[in-house]
Order: sequence, then C-alpha cells, then structure tokens
Amino acid sequence: MSEFKWHELKSAKRRFCAMRLIDRVLDDLLAIDGRIDVVVWDTQDSRHSVEHRDDDKNFERMYFHLHKTLMLRRPLEAEWHLRPDERFGIDWRTLQECLHSVGSWRKYYEQTLLAEEFSVAQFHVKSLKQVSSCDLPLCQVADLFAGMAAYTRTHGGMAVWWQHCQAGQGELIDEATARRVSSADRERLPVICYFNERCKEKRLGVSLATHGYLFTPSPANPLNFWHYMPQHSSDQAPAKWRDGSRLPEGQGGDVNVT
Repeated sequence: MSEFKWHELKSAKRRFCAMRLIDRVLDDLLAIDGRIDVVVWDTQDSRHSVEHRDDDKNFERMYFHLHKTLMLRRPLEAEWHLRPDERFGIDWRTLQECLHSVGSWRKYYEQTLLAEEFSVAQFHVKSLKQVSSCDLPLCQVADLFAGMAAYTRTHGGMAVWWQHCQAGQGELIDEATARRVSSADRERLPVICYFNERCKEKRLGVSLATHGYLFTPSPANPLNFWHYMPQHSSDQAPAKWRDGSRLPEGQGGDVNVT
C-alpha cells in the first residue's frame, strides 16, 4: 500500500493499516509532545446554510481559525512550517500572510518603558508549502483523523450502535440502523471503536458516547476534536455570485498535526 486514504478504507487490509496508524500516533507521536487538532463544521447549520456558498473560501477561513487557535497552545515565538495536502482553489499565500500577521502581534504592557523588552511574537509562520500526501506520512495521519471525525458526525451515532452490538446489546438499537450499514461501514466502524477504546485506555479525554461523534470537551488535551459552532448571528460562510465568481470580502455569509 503506497498511501493511506480514509475514503479508500473499504477492506480488511486498510482497516488493519488504520489501526496501526492509530497505535503509532497514540504510542509514539503523543509521547513526544505531539498534538492533533481537527475542526469539523456542519454545512447545514446557520453559518453554512448560505445560498451559493463558496466552499474554497470557507475552507480557508476554517483553516485560519484552526491554526490561529492551536498555534497559541505552543511555546511563544515558535516557528511553524505548514505542509497542507494539495488542494486546488485555495489562496495559500494569503493564508500564510494572515497567520503571519496574527502571530506577529505583540502583547500590550502598562509599563511602556519595559514593553519592548518583554513583548514577544506569539508565533511565526516560516513557510507554507503544498505537498503530496503520498510523500508525507503525517498528511496521511491527518487524513485518517479528519476522516474519523467527519464520519462519526455524518453517521448519526452509528459508531455507538456498533459498540453496543459488539457488547451484545444490539437489541437496544432500532433495526433501521442495522439496515444502513454498508460493507465499507463494516470496515470503518471497527476502526472508530478501536480508536475510542485506545483513547480511553490512554485517558485522552476524547468522547464518542456523549454526542454520538468524536468530541473533545477540553481543547487542552493533545487530541482535540473541535466542532465549530456559529459565533453570532452575522457569522456566515462566504458566498459567490450566481455566475460562480466570489463576492467581495465581508459579503455572503481542517486537520492539523503538530
């Protein structure tokens, strides 16, 4: 197997590969102070249910929110080298400039004479370069965790139902759920449950049963599944004109591994 992709997880071979990746992350990456932050958004909520929504522009904003937030959880003045998987239609240069601008903000101090001595940059985005995921294993790890997060969100508690079945409690769940399980689901659901059990074993604070999808109540934990919610009534995704061109900014209306 040259590359792992969540959407191709439809066989026992890829199921075992996913489980081994989970083991490497939980046993090795987190042991050296690694983090995985995943942002998930609902395309049907009040923010995203926008006519002619611009999905590329919306992805850029979510990418920005995710990285701005997670970078502040790392040491001040840290240098970042971002390596997103190849994706067309994204203005990566502007994203880098926006993150650089936010990271260069300096703290305010009451004692102005000492401000320059103590103020420091929050973080510095040194480089941002698209890569092919087949050449960078961490991109494949990001794809796995993003895939698990989105899958549990869109499959309405199916992973919890699967766990009940494995524990001999399948009769507690309606038969309609059982009829929706595809052959691909039968490979993916054991991966989700395996991941959930390993998180509990490691006490990583990731919850599956609470909402029926992967969720982290405390973002301070090294595995952070963040489900973005509209922040206020005017928080809307960007949109396009009817001809497909983008609206001006302010009109109308994503996994990181470190």
